Amino acid sequence: MTRNSPNATAQARERMLTRLAAKMDKVVGHRGDLYIADFQRIDADGGKLLLGYERTVGPIGANDVVAFVSRCFEGQLQPLMESAKQYKAEGAVALVVKRTVPTRKVEDKKQMLAISNTHFLDQQLGDTWEVKAQEDGTKYMARVSRDDIGAIVKERRRRMSVQASTVTFGNTLSAGVPNLSRGDEVRFYEGGRMLDGKVTRVGSADVSISAGGASYTVAHEAVAEILQASPQTQENVRSYLQDYFADAYGFEQYANQLTDRLA
Repeated sequence: MTRNSPNATAQARERMLTRLAAKMDKVVGHRGDLYIADFQRIDADGGKLLLGYERTVGPIGANDVVAFVSRCFEGQLQPLMESAKQYKAEGAVALVVKRTVPTRKVEDKKQMLAISNTHFLDQQLGDTWEVKAQEDGTKYMARVSRDDIGAIVKERRRRMSVQASTVTFGNTLSAGVPNLSRGDEVRFYEGGRMLDGKVTRVGSADVSISAGGASYTVAHEAVAEILQASPQTQENVRSYLQDYFADAYGFEQYANQLTDRLA
């Protein structure tokens, strides 16, 4: 009797999981094991979404995430893939999503009822539109939504009827709000886009970031990732891990040896 080698067994399992993922994609339009695990609202139009998946099926690809968000929210939300970060050990992907906002030409306001200098009512459709400006100063109109992004995600989670997930921003490593310090180089969400900048101030409720010659003040939740930690942040992490290892192993000298490798 011939015994299969470990490599052959692993390859067969990989082929089986690939076929399973492809079958799920064909039947439901995306990987069927994906689900909404947690959500953190940033503002009315944007937030951080945590998606969970079955680890035994294999890691999630970018196309899987885009297909799931598009189909799950029926085009109401858009994934900002430059913010996506996968946590294979936990079976989760964290990313920023934004609400899809219909736009139209600013000249259309002439056929609408003025509510204020920037808000206009389309009496035929019953929608309110707001005049906004792009970075180059070009003006356009954006439809004002009756529901913010938090309400959209909450309703979709209710309709999915998925059991409570053990994967959350609180217990997924580094998936929640990073511990920030002045000088950190970060990627953050602002005004429907992802920007890279440097932290100039850290407050209790918000953080100021310099990016592209401008300064932005955003909520801590708007920071998706620390690209380059400042010396202070690196020391904070080292100190935290030193205390953790000292408590876990009971030997401060061993904890020092472990954390010295981070310096």
